[in-house]
Amino acid sequence: MVKGHEVLEMLIPSGGWVMNGEDYSGIKFLECAPITEEQFEKGKLDVPAWIKAKADAKIAEEAAFLKDRADGLAKLEAVGLTAAQARAVARKDK
Repeated sequence: MVKGHEVLEMLIPSGGWVMNGEDYSGIKFLECAPITEEQFEKGKLDVPAWIKAKADAKIAEEAAFLKDRADGLAKLEAVGLTAAQARAVARKDK
């Protein structure tokens, strides 16, 4: 079931609202432009796709990071640096 705060997070990601309960009547628009009840109700239909898109983006970001990491380690090893040496170079505490 879609939660009211999810609808508001999707429609007004910058915040500026508080919600008491799960329906439109419980919304207080404090520091943002108000939305209509019609926009809120339509938003309920859009939230599942929005949540999936956020999850897909996070998965893609992680996959890109892992690929970049593997590519970087392969390049370092190609010039004779081991993974341990690369970690030592990357340490920031010394």
